[in-house]
Amino acid sequence: MAIPVALLYGTAKVATITGGSVEKVKKNFIRFGYAIIPLDLAGHLAHNLFHIITEGKAIWYNSAALFGMNVTRGDLAFAPASSVQILQYIIIVIGMVGSIYTAYRIGNKGSFKALAPYYVLMVLLAVANIYLFSLPMMHRV
Repeated sequence: MAIPVALLYGTAKVATITGGSVEKVKKNFIRFGYAIIPLDLAGHLAHNLFHIITEGKAIWYNSAALFGMNVTRGDLAFAPASSVQILQYIIIVIGMVGSIYTAYRIGNKGSFKALAPYYVLMVLLAVANIYLFSLPMMHRV
């Protein structure tokens, strides 16, 4: 598999800035990439939580319609969107903690200074997720 030129250039630039070799930087990107998984999973779970909680009653209405029952559709939400948003924030924070812990373990419990760039990246990604979940989300009709 060919590596894109932009990635190689970016990796070389990071290596120059940090004083390391290109191979070491690429190896760390690969090695610590696994640490993002808990935060990514939390973001996916938080997104789908919105659909499950705010559109969940549609399952009952549609299931009743399958059996010929004409159920008047009411509100589809089990809980208001503001409550779901708080749950989303909590899930993102849990995912961030999981990612930071994973980076700590991958780094063989190294010093805070050595692992600080990874911690900062995890916090920035969590803040980006929280910002995205603070935006209004509309249902598809």
